[in-house]
Amino acid sequence: MEPILKDLSPARKLWALLFIFLIGYTTFAIVAGILIQYSFNIQTEEQFMSMIANGDVSAVMAMKVMQLIGSVGSFIVPAHLFSLLAAGNYKTYFGFDKNSPIKIFVFTGLAIICAQPFINAMAALNEQMVFPGFMSSFENWIKESEEFGKKVTKLFLQMDGFSDLLLNIFIVAFIPALGEEMFFRGAMQNTIIEWT
Repeated sequence: MEPILKDLSPARKLWALLFIFLIGYTTFAIVAGILIQYSFNIQTEEQFMSMIANGDVSAVMAMKVMQLIGSVGSFIVPAHLFSLLAAGNYKTYFGFDKNSPIKIFVFTGLAIICAQPFINAMAALNEQMVFPGFMSSFENWIKESEEFGKKVTKLFLQMDGFSDLLLNIFIVAFIPALGEEMFFRGAMQNTIIEWT
């Protein structure tokens, strides 16, 4: 494929990346909505929220499908398409053709472990936050949203066996991480570096 964006300025490349992201997000959101509607017989958002609140298994599977399609459509497909349009070769563009030394993976793992106490401290501090009286409705909305989020997360992570664990790791961890790295560190960061 001929890299038609290759000679554009970095600013125009960023606009092109944003446009490709919006097209990918919109297209895959429509596909996910149609798929959910017909595969899981979910007709309205209220019905979907009610199913989630009741812990319906089909709603959980629908959320997993939406997560997968959303991650692929928002990040992986746009980043891949942009790399082809900007460079013509996605492997070189994203650095997939380079080998990383093992010490990078070791240091990354250690950094994650060392950061955990600070992350927990920030979470505890966040839970103690109290808004002024005039913002009580906003505070209540945040708390309700947080409780709903906890319930959704708990449902999402319910597993009956090892295959469910592998599916969750793939949908919740691997695909979003790969997509975000390709989009932000690959496509966007490469374009910003080119700009500076």
